[in-house]
Amino acid sequence: MSISITVEKRNIVAIMDNFTTGYGDESNTAFFIAGHTLAGVGFLAGALSLLALIYGKRPFQPLHILLMNLAIADMTLDAFILVGTGIHIYAGTTYEELCVAYTIIELSYVSHLLPLFATVAIVINQYVAVLAPLRYQTTVTKGKAFALISVSWGLVFTVAVALHIAAKPTHHFDTSVTCHCIHVCDNYFENYLAIRAPMFALIFVIFSIFTCSMLCLTYRVARKQLIASVSLADASEFNTTEGYKLHSEAPCQAPPLSARAVKQKKRLSTTIGLLVGTLIVFWTPGILDALFITWRHPGPVASESLLAHRISNLLFLLNPICDFVVYGLRLSEVQEGYFRIMSSLRRRNRPVSTSTHELHALHFTPKTTDRPSRCS
Repeated sequence: MSISITVEKRNIVAIMDNFTTGYGDESNTAFFIAGHTLAGVGFLAGALSLLALIYGKRPFQPLHILLMNLAIADMTLDAFILVGTGIHIYAGTTYEELCVAYTIIELSYVSHLLPLFATVAIVINQYVAVLAPLRYQTTVTKGKAFALISVSWGLVFTVAVALHIAAKPTHHFDTSVTCHCIHVCDNYFENYLAIRAPMFALIFVIFSIFTCSMLCLTYRVARKQLIASVSLADASEFNTTEGYKLHSEAPCQAPPLSARAVKQKKRLSTTIGLLVGTLIVFWTPGILDALFITWRHPGPVASESLLAHRISNLLFLLNPICDFVVYGLRLSEVQEGYFRIMSSLRRRNRPVSTSTHELHALHFTPKTTDRPSRCS
């Protein structure tokens, strides 16, 4: 039995040697430290956004629920990366520990679908809100928002299970080795990458095209409404002075949008532009990397390809931080939550300067009434 275990350990060492080829240099250590740092910042940003949304305006609207889902999705992704990279950095001294670290990191790779689906849900919500604002409350409800969130998380879980079932090890060690992580690492360069890379490339390409299309349609509708509102405002200003007689003979027009509505349209256009930039900067490199892995597999990985792979992964980690800026700092719903949190902290930290005598007098001050006397 001891001979069998020794052979198994030698096989594990050989497998992990192949698995960690090109991953044990100083640049790889810097890559894991950078990923660990970005994941920590992203997790903190998601927690702040979630806290602001919780303390925000009540009752919660569908947009609040979808934004909470995005914050939780970003935190889930960053949590897996924090744990996986943390094990690799601080405790990755044995092959078993490295195997656990890489398996958790692979779970984070699957978790990239969570922010993707959450972003798609928010984009759909924005499109419906701009296209049919009068029917928005009846079309988009909290129940439908929760149902959409449940479906998206169920899809991610299904993809993760299907991916690991499809990447079953081609050979197994003795039953004494019970670490499933080693089996996953064993097939990392055999069939796991060959299945994962094209699957995620296809998913991200489809949803990226869909998201860009929805954003373009939303921008187009918002742009038309903005131009129409400005034109109506100019016409209204002209009709109140010299063109009053001409306006009285013209058919009635809809009242112009307020300055606040115009400002909201401009803010929406800026948000859409930032989201399109997010897709181009953060998602496109990861899609190209997955397509390149699919094309090169199972050939050797060059140092330039490995560097591009690391950069694309780090860009993906910047996406949760960008979500914090696009949704967490710019939206009035989240800003209101931050304002309430800061106000609560100020009230708690405010020093009490009222003396005991003043408090006693204030407590026993009789209440006054404005009701007239019956004798008057």
